Amino acid sequence: MAEEVQQLAAIPQVTEVPAFSAEANAVLEALAANFSVADAQEVKAIERTTNHDVKAVEYVLKQRFASNPELAAVLEFTHFACTSEDINNLSHGLMLSEALQKHVLPAMDSVIAEVSRLAAEYADVAMLCRTHGQTATPSTMGKEMAVFAYRLQRQRDQIAGAVGNLGPERLHRAAQPGRGLLSYSSTLRGISKLQLDEARLHQDLDSSWEVLAEPIQTVMRRWGVPEPYEKLKAFTRGQRVTHESMQAFVAGLTDLPEGARAELAALTPWSYVGNAAAHAKALGQHLRQAK
Repeated sequence: MAEEVQQLAAIPQVTEVPAFSAEANAVLEALAANFSVADAQEVKAIERTTNHDVKAVEYVLKQRFASNPELAAVLEFTHFACTSEDINNLSHGLMLSEALQKHVLPAMDSVIAEVSRLAAEYADVAMLCRTHGQTATPSTMGKEMAVFAYRLQRQRDQIAGAVGNLGPERLHRAAQPGRGLLSYSSTLRGISKLQLDEARLHQDLDSSWEVLAEPIQTVMRRWGVPEPYEKLKAFTRGQRVTHESMQAFVAGLTDLPEGARAELAALTPWSYVGNAAAHAKALGQHLRQAK
């Protein structure tokens, strides 16, 4: 509202509100810059009488304007030609922007930094993955952490971009800064207590040799071995696959070149992670590209 009065004074055609001196403008700018919790409490006290939040703000500002002769002369133009929504939608946007820039986004940055730290620390630690509850292609703990860090960075940058241009759809998604702060704070506390049980991860992998059916099928197809899927299905269905049984199966693939059989025989669930570790270690580059 203080800026509203300033804008009126800057319009020559509005002769009822003459141009303000530097002193009067300084008073208005100081009111906006130094609005305090005590001022807000005063507004709330008046609102209990007015039952109108914007009107309560107007009355508090009028009290402040009264100390300056120039402003006192135009008190009734304090909230002129504006609806309450004109005031509220701008103020809410500014409050949300400040909350996000000063609190929410830094908190998100802290979570991203911590998850990125885990990605780097556990980049080479193999783990068993699952899909629909079934064992699936292994990965590394670091790579899975990197996925979450990347996704959170992408969302963080989308929110930051929405704040910059007041994009309504993305701002709506971020319109719960208090809830978000609680979530990020809890997440950071939880991360600080995490301890990775590498022995258990290795145990999971060592009891899941069936995950190597996929690369074995791929190699069999490459070398023209007929019915690779059916052969692996008959081998793995209804029985526990162990290191020894897998070795025996690979040894029986006499249609494969000896070098291919040797590569498959050397493969283990914990080595079958592709470039997962490399992705985890390149997280910083991925995050920069995501921005």
